Amino acid sequence: GVAAYSDNLGEYDSYVPRLCALLEDGADHRKVFEYLWVIETDSMGLNGDRQSTEEFASRLCSLVAKL
Repeated sequence: GVAAYSDNLGEYDSYVPRLCALLEDGADHRKVFEYLWVIETDSMGLNGDRQSTEEFASRLCSLVAKL
């Protein structure tokens, strides 16, 4: 549903540097999840999908582990 708000995509870009820093610093799945969850529920004001966010955090961490 965020495509309808394409004018605000700069906001989403602002979340990436901190996420990259967490991953580069070797943050565990829990820290990555917590960061994503705060963005999803607090910053964006969405209800959140805990399972999807957990899965995405796990995927991100596993990708970094392979580098």
